[in-house]
Amino acid sequence: EARGCVVTKLGFSYEARSVVECYGAEELGNALRNLADQFPLHDVFLVQARVPDVALELRVGVVRGRVRNIAYTRMEKVSEHGYFHEFSALPREAVVASWLDGDEAALHMAEKQAVDLCSRWWIWLATESAEEPVS
Repeated sequence: EARGCVVTKLGFSYEARSVVECYGAEELGNALRNLADQFPLHDVFLVQARVPDVALELRVGVVRGRVRNIAYTRMEKVSEHGYFHEFSALPREAVVASWLDGDEAALHMAEKQAVDLCSRWWIWLATESAEEPVS
């Protein structure tokens, strides 16, 4: 029986030091307990399916619903205990050449989708509160 892989991490955190890869319920339980012990003031932990063979992650900086910056990153390795390490960041041109085998169209599509999603999320966020969202 194949065991599904998930990733657990601190909610509202952009740092990879709090991301743990887990196989099975026991590893997931241990990872959640360890994160809760290490970060006792955090009250949000996320669990998501691990996407295999990720080429890169877009880290999108948003101000008032508009994308102002995109950083191109990825985690190169996972330790024997499931912690991500060897974080890499490259400029856009190097990402296309090194991580996407020259597929600039794929990156352009991902950037376009990110811009669209961020503007939609901003509208949704603004409807959830009577106060203007802070970015």
